[in-house]
Amino acid sequence: MKELLQSNEVLKRLKAGKPIDEFDIQSLADLLRSQDPYVTESLLQRVYDNRSARFIDFIRHILGLQKLQTRSETVSKAFDDFIFAHNDLRADQIQFLRMIKTFILDRGKIEREDLVAPPFTNMNPHGIRGIFPPTQLGQVLQFIEEIGQYAA
Repeated sequence: MKELLQSNEVLKRLKAGKPIDEFDIQSLADLLRSQDPYVTESLLQRVYDNRSARFIDFIRHILGLQKLQTRSETVSKAFDDFIFAHNDLRADQIQFLRMIKTFILDRGKIEREDLVAPPFTNMNPHGIRGIFPPTQLGQVLQFIEEIGQYAA
């Protein structure tokens, strides 16, 4: 990338903070694939553990212009923010949320049915329904659905 930075106009403009368009991004992607045919957006997403970043985001990250968070960092921060925002949660509810976070990080996603099956029924035979009252359950389920975009 450092060698290309010296000779490639798109990278020079990007580094200088000048705008680039979709054609520029595609030509850069084609150039990188010609150097190494395995450099693809999907490979970069796996390597950097970030499934929502686009090709140009990785280039900006590599050039030091942008910091990419990993999927694990994004999911963990979302759970921490949710717990902080709901300061009335009991210890067992926080523990249950952390179990959900671990499940998501390990498996990539969680379905509602998972929340009333092991390992969640190990904390309470009714799973999430036994931990959260109906007034909180809706908020937790909505949060889990929202976090799903980062998890998968």
